[in-house]
Amino acid sequence: MIAALPEEIKPFLARGKSVRKDRLAQFPLYSLRIGDRDLILLQSGMGPINAETATRALLETTSPDLIINFGLGGAVAPGPQVADLVVATRLLVSDGVGFSEQTGPALSLADEFMVKSGNNRCLAGTFITTSETMSKAALRGKLPANTETPVLEMETAAIARGACERNIPLLAVRAISDDCNEELGFTVAEFCDANLRIRPVKVLFTILKRPGIVPQLIRLARNSRQAAEALAAGIINYLEQSHA
Repeated sequence: MIAALPEEIKPFLARGKSVRKDRLAQFPLYSLRIGDRDLILLQSGMGPINAETATRALLETTSPDLIINFGLGGAVAPGPQVADLVVATRLLVSDGVGFSEQTGPALSLADEFMVKSGNNRCLAGTFITTSETMSKAALRGKLPANTETPVLEMETAAIARGACERNIPLLAVRAISDDCNEELGFTVAEFCDANLRIRPVKVLFTILKRPGIVPQLIRLARNSRQAAEALAAGIINYLEQSHA
């Protein structure tokens, strides 16, 4: 299992048993049990470079039967609401100008997840991997006409490449933390260092420059907690039922 941020994995770890923390290269690594299933969870950090490095490090030390990439994402088009789950059936990579299609998500696993997640607000969709924050309105205008339930995120394409190289099935799931009308008043880079690690000093400096973003940050933090809880519940339901 691979997720980018501590906020995304905390509700999942809280439901696990025999949780142990270690490190793999520079990445936090957790082992835990859900039901009678042993799991490894790697916290990759944000962005495609971190995701690719973490995935390669993981696959050099273990040969999993399945990779589950999970986290939070932003809805690009009307439909998904905060805490809804979207499972990837298609993957597009944005270079800021256009899109390239990439193979990766296992469609049979996506269908299975929608049945076994126990969440009636679980949708199939298209993940759009970017390396930076993008305007959702601008992105909508560039998407191919047949793009179903687009979700903006930053890691899945890189993880999918590693999984495909080793012929490992990939299930990718996002919980919506911000709907299509929530345009971020900041960029990820403003809060992070060159390696996309959040730095409190940079967060504080950005807030001091633009205090008007504080209400949005508070709302996003609340919505993210709600979405992460729904995500953990859905994945655990899936794991328990698929192992039955």
